[in-house]
Amino acid sequence: MLHTIKKLSVFAIVAIVAMAFSACSSDEEQPAVLQQLLGKWQPVTRSYTEASDNTNTYEIWYKDLTWDRHQTIEGENQITRKGAFHIENNIIWLRSTNRKGHDVVILEYKFEVNGDNLTLIDIKTQAVTQFKRIK
Repeated sequence: MLHTIKKLSVFAIVAIVAMAFSACSSDEEQPAVLQQLLGKWQPVTRSYTEASDNTNTYEIWYKDLTWDRHQTIEGENQITRKGAFHIENNIIWLRSTNRKGHDVVILEYKFEVNGDNLTLIDIKTQAVTQFKRIK
């Protein structure tokens, strides 16, 4: 009886591990979408703020699923926010922290990359930010 329970336990663990790996089908689609998103992006318009000079701000999206927001402050380029992200279909989940690692925020955006243009739409507020790729 004990031997049968051990076999069933091992079988259950193997089945759970197999399901965990097979459930990640969106990872197969991710490389193409990720390739489009990688690089340096400068905000062009934001629907939730007044028009301002965005030439001193840009974001870099990296292959290791991290990103940084850079801003020129008093003539010095500084990372003002950073974090990690996860992509599934056309949704990005963004984990954002300030330079010191505090102020963790999780945001959810619908996104679209069209050539050198990126549009992020905040799912909760519907605020739209448009970016252009910097080469």
